[in-house]
Amino acid sequence: MGTRQLQPQELEGLVGRFNQQKTVRERAQGMGVPFPDFVFDLLISRDLYTLVGNTAEPAPYLKPALQGPRGFSMVISKVEPGEGPGLHTHKSTTEIFVVLDGKFSIQCGDKGEHAVVLERFDSIVVPPDLMRRYQNVSDQTAHLLAIVTGGEDNLSELDYVPAIGQQIESKGSPQLRNALEGIGVRFTAGT
Repeated sequence: MGTRQLQPQELEGLVGRFNQQKTVRERAQGMGVPFPDFVFDLLISRDLYTLVGNTAEPAPYLKPALQGPRGFSMVISKVEPGEGPGLHTHKSTTEIFVVLDGKFSIQCGDKGEHAVVLERFDSIVVPPDLMRRYQNVSDQTAHLLAIVTGGEDNLSELDYVPAIGQQIESKGSPQLRNALEGIGVRFTAGT
C-alpha cells in the first residue's frame, strides 16, 4: 500500500510563513477590537504570533496560521526587556516553553515566588493548574516558543490573578475589565 502523495501546491498549503504573520494585537486592532496595548502586555504579551492551533477559534484575531491537532497550539512571543504577561493559570492544558533567544525568567506559584531562568534553547514543562508567568530578563528583545497541549486551549482555560483585573481597571476602566470578562477572561486565579 502506497503512502499519501502531495502536489507542490498542496505542500505549500501546509506551510505557515512567519514573515507573513501578524501579531494577535495587530489583527485585533485591525478588526477594531478596542483593547489598548497595556491589556495585551498584561494578558498575553504584546507581540504574540499564533502559528498552529484551532483555526475554528471564534475570536478571529486569535486564529492561528495553521490548523493543528485537537488540543495543541504553538505560538511565538516577542517580548521586550522586562516585559511578559501577568500571573495566570491554565485549567487543563500543559505549557511547554522553549527560549529561542535572550533569557526568560519562568515564575510559578500563587505569587510567582518560585523562578528559574532559562537561556537559549532551554525548555520547561509547566503542568495544568499551576500559576505561571514569563518575563524577558535580558537586555534585548527576546523570543519564546510556547506549545500548549491537552484540554481545550481557549480563553475559558485562562484565569489571571485578581491584581491583573485591578490593573486593567486602574489603567483603563471598569468597562474595559467587563468587556474582557465578557469574552471569557477571568481574574480569579489563586482565590
